[in-house]
Amino acid sequence: MTKYFEENECIYSSQGKDILKIISNSTVKLSNPSSAVGATDPWLFIGPFTKDFSIPLTQIDALDTVFETENGKDYWRIDKPGIYIRPYLETELYGHWDYPLGVTMYGMLQTALLTNRTDVVTYIKKHIEISTAFFNYSLWDKEKYGYDGFNSSLCDIVSLDDCGSFASMMLELSQHESPKDYRIVADYVADYITNKQVRLEDGAFYRINPKHIEMINTMWVDDLYMSTPFLSRYYRLTGDQKYIDDAAKQFKLYMKYLWVPELKLCAHVYYTDKKINTGIPWGRGNGWVLFSLSELLAIMPEDHAEKPAMLELFNRLCEGYLARQDEDGMWHQVLNDFDSYQESSCTSMFIYAFSRGIRMGFLKDTEKYKQSVYKGWQALTRIAIDKAGNIYGICRGSGHSFTPRYYKYELSWQLNNTHGIGIILLAGIEALKLENFLAE
Repeated sequence: MTKYFEENECIYSSQGKDILKIISNSTVKLSNPSSAVGATDPWLFIGPFTKDFSIPLTQIDALDTVFETENGKDYWRIDKPGIYIRPYLETELYGHWDYPLGVTMYGMLQTALLTNRTDVVTYIKKHIEISTAFFNYSLWDKEKYGYDGFNSSLCDIVSLDDCGSFASMMLELSQHESPKDYRIVADYVADYITNKQVRLEDGAFYRINPKHIEMINTMWVDDLYMSTPFLSRYYRLTGDQKYIDDAAKQFKLYMKYLWVPELKLCAHVYYTDKKINTGIPWGRGNGWVLFSLSELLAIMPEDHAEKPAMLELFNRLCEGYLARQDEDGMWHQVLNDFDSYQESSCTSMFIYAFSRGIRMGFLKDTEKYKQSVYKGWQALTRIAIDKAGNIYGICRGSGHSFTPRYYKYELSWQLNNTHGIGIILLAGIEALKLENFLAE
């Protein structure tokens, strides 16, 4: 993996300026900046370039860059005809653009900020940059090979699941650190949600995801989280009110289709063609609703026309959810069925939202919610978290059903599932913030 330049040799830029001059009568050992698996040749190369091509020496070995050459956009090759290299991720978690990881990173970020862990913030930034820095490469890779195997959820968005959660977390990090090319990715996601995501005639988001038959012509309560926190943060980034307006609009529309008045809870899924909802109040789905509404209210200006309606909705939802907390302090997989298992992620989201509602003045009657937060957090630490930090009772990624039996018996919980780790961190952070707030 090495090559030698002998005496009196130079490397020049196209303008003729000396980039690297090899001192006479000396030898410099050069090494390949990256290993190409399966290739024995010591060099990666790219080109030819036009005569006016120029690039800083510090970027000459950039593996996240598609270069403009005489033959158009191009990427690194090995010294064999037509053989390119392609980046790939070996890890299952680190660097992936993935919605549960977006929630996990959000929890890690808020924990790191409160505990002054700059190393964790740096880790999150580097995790995000694997997606953002390689974004333009990934689009080229998809165009060239037909499918991007590196960043597929981001570069082939077909649903809100693919973009909103992780991009929202990315914008939250940008308040503190700026991942490379994050704004390019944020604009791309905003364009998808605003201009390409399918909507009903009234503007409500729904799903026709061709990758999953069960999602065709459905509206999932989960999608309030997959859309409205990002829209709220993109409003904060751009100052364009249409994004916060759209976020508020989605809450009103989703209540129209998914609110079950006799339960004072939300159904999990609505069928847009059959015009009926499932009627099952899945725990985490309802958690997403309240969690996301707290995100919107935290950013929405006080003088926004929809602020009173969103505050009224927050209080109405909280009343319904408070009534479903069990004697231990937990909430359940099916909220109105205490025989279903105690579920950690929805419990965490209700703790998070209640605490924020008290601290930020969203709630009218705070005392009962204070007690609920304390009781809920004590229950989580006693029932769901062991001394090694393992988290129990996190519902795995879900499908949907018209019967509670599916949620109760088939949609089982998993240990340390990424759908819940970040949310539980957020619940702990909010419980601590509430304690400090009340002490002050």
